[in-house]
Order: sequence, then C-alpha cells, then structure tokens
Amino acid sequence: MSTVAQRVQLGPFFSGGTLQGAAKLYHYAAGTSTLKNIWSDRTEITTLAQPFVADANGIFDFFADGLYKLIVVGPNSSGPAVDVLYTLDNWQFLDPQADILWDEGGAIASASSIALGSEVWNHISGSTDIDTITMTTPFAWLVFDGNLTLNYSANLLTPAAINLAVRANDVLFLLNEGSGIVRVAGHTQYDGLLIATQDSRTNTVDVALTVRSTTSGTPAAGIGTGILLQAESGDEAPSDAAQIEVVYSDVGAGTEDSYLQILLRVAGAALTACYRFVATGAFKAIFTHANSADRTYTLPNETTTLVGTDATQALTNKTITPGAAPATPTANVVYIESLVKGYVVFQVDGTIDTDLNVSSITDHGAGDWTVNWATAFSSANYGINLAVQAIATDACVLTVNHTANPTASALRINYATVAAATGTDPTGTRVRIYASAFGAQ
Repeated sequence: MSTVAQRVQLGPFFSGGTLQGAAKLYHYAAGTSTLKNIWSDRTEITTLAQPFVADANGIFDFFADGLYKLIVVGPNSSGPAVDVLYTLDNWQFLDPQADILWDEGGAIASASSIALGSEVWNHISGSTDIDTITMTTPFAWLVFDGNLTLNYSANLLTPAAINLAVRANDVLFLLNEGSGIVRVAGHTQYDGLLIATQDSRTNTVDVALTVRSTTSGTPAAGIGTGILLQAESGDEAPSDAAQIEVVYSDVGAGTEDSYLQILLRVAGAALTACYRFVATGAFKAIFTHANSADRTYTLPNETTTLVGTDATQALTNKTITPGAAPATPTANVVYIESLVKGYVVFQVDGTIDTDLNVSSITDHGAGDWTVNWATAFSSANYGINLAVQAIATDACVLTVNHTANPTASALRINYATVAAATGTDPTGTRVRIYASAFGAQ
C-alpha cells in the first residue's frame, strides 16, 4: 500500500427507477469480509465509517488505496447482505503518483541482492555482482558507478539469458514483471559497445552478436548484409572509413554461395570494393607466418593464379615482375620474359622424350626438324638454346635454320657437317636433340 490514496466517486445509484439517496457502502479487503479502510482525505488520516453513507444524490465520495470488495446496499438496509444493489469485488484504487517518486533515490551499494525504492532511478555503487533485484515500481533506471556482472536467473532476466557485464557509467532500464521477476529491457553503454557473454563451453565458438538484414522481396544474387565503419577525416565528420560485407553470389535453395568483401577509401574516393574472399571448396585456407619483422607482400597487377609448393621456400631474391624487362634489368629480379616458356628433348626421328609447351616435332629429313609450340610466343623474337647429345667426332653443328626464320609458333633447326654444311642425323649410343625458348607470350 502507498502513503497516499486515490479519490473515488461512485453513484448515483437507483433501484426500480428510484434514486437511492443515503445508500450505504460496505468496504472490505478484496475477496473477504474483513474491513478495509477508506478515507476522507488523500493522506489517509481520517477514516470513514463502515458502512459509509452516500449523499442525498446517491453519490459516494471518498479516498481509497489498494484492492477492495465494495457492497452497495439500499438506504434502509440493515446489513451487507440485505437489499444489495451492487457487489464490486477485486476493485483496485491507486493514486497515479502514489507508488512512483519521479526523482533520484539514494545510492544503493551493490550486493548479491538489492532492493529498489519508490524513486525512478538510483546509482549503484561498488563492484559486487548482483543475483537478485526486487522493486515495487513498474520500471526504474540504474546508473552504475563500478564494474560488475548481473547474473541471469529466472528472477533476473537479461538479454539472451547471459550474465550481463556492466561498466562504470552504464545505464540499465528495468521492468517489473511481477512475482519477483525483473527484466533488463535496455542497456546504454557509456564508453562504447561491449558484448559480453558467458556460458559453460570450453572448446566451441559462441555467437555473441548477430547482424541480420532480410528483404520483403525475392532474394537474388548480390543480396547481402554489411557493417559500415566511420571515423573523422580532415573534411568529413563522420567519415566513411571502411565497410565489411557478406554477399550471396548464389541464393538457390541448397546451392547457396557467399563471399566476404571489404570496401576501403582510396585517394579520397567513395568506398569501393578492394578485397573479396571467395571459396569454391568447403575447406579451410589457413594463413600463417613466422616473420621476424613486419613484412609487406605486394600482389602483381595481373589476373593470375598464385602457385605454392608443399615445402617451405625462402623468398629471398625471388621477385617475379610482370611486363617487359627494362633496358637495364634490376639485379636479382626475374622478369616474365626470362622464364622458360618451352623446351623439348627429342630423338632424330622426331619422337619426343619430354617437353613443355611443344605440340609436335616435324622431321623434314636428315638433320632437319621443326619444333611446333603449343602456345605461341607474342612474336618471332624470342631467345633460343640448342644442344645435341652425339659422338663428338662428328664435326657437326646444331643451329637455327638459316633460311627459315623462327615464327611465333614454330622453330626450325638443323644439324649439319661443318665442312660442307650438309644435313645429317647425329650418331652415337644415345642421340638426343635439346631445344628451349624464352620470351613473351
């Protein structure tokens, strides 16, 4: 019960069309025949009689506080069961300002169990964790002066049923659900967002935050959800600094594919997609390093596939630079043109033992062959290495054909005697011709 009462007017009352002036009102505790007082004043000083008599117009004018059973009887009734006009049970009368003081209450020391007063807000001092909160008002705000945890229970309901960490200057909004149950309905964090959860897991991941954005339309490839990160720049406040997106490239039922994308600012321009991570297999790609200092890894300005090895390799002096090599190449830099683009080892009849980028060998006759490249060079200007495995006393030489110049797709070579320049096949126990080429494709 509060310390102030609510003013009530009941009536006028009639019986058979006749005004019941001086009707009588019996007032009891709800559901009982036990007297429950009513008063002539809001401060509950002067009690009224049992029964209380209406005025000549059949109107009862009084103050009440709490739950009542009211019985209205005629003016000539001799008791609450005689000439009953109305019985009103479980009627509640509350002054709208009686149970709430719209002001700050005194500071409450944190403890396992705390009780709130009739004020709408209080400071909570100390750092002892709280298990139970009792309150009489329908709602209240709490301002915390220290760091502590509100432990979830059936009587202290926290968001997502977590043990809720609060920090100094955080504000909580509480709702009184009755029957000793208090719900944390709002949490304003003073120094930024903190999501703090606790459970009993030991080796699994807890999803402490879910960011969701759905559509009222039909989803299609390209639909996604993002988080925008803002700061302040020299001319923008706030300034979009980055954006993280997850996007579906396939929204089909049972075939969904998604990718992670990072947008950044570059040279003052608006946010633009700079990195995208896509997987075509459901396995982990684990990135690790054992650097002894900060390193920078620069990707080539090319659409390409990065090729790795199954063993650890040192990166010292192994830079591969795309594009044309300069007139004076940089030391210890491997340029695209300097990589072997094709090689072959073949027998005198054109049979290939091994090769790279060779589609076939054409045998034109004694000491005369054409190497046909599977993927052509960009021009006929590329480097060539030739060698032959044969008897050293042949007095012959292996050369590029002097009349048929190399083409982007083929290289004609000859083996001939030194004296007469007559084509001949090399001889020996094991005879092989070796050719390789370097250049742009």
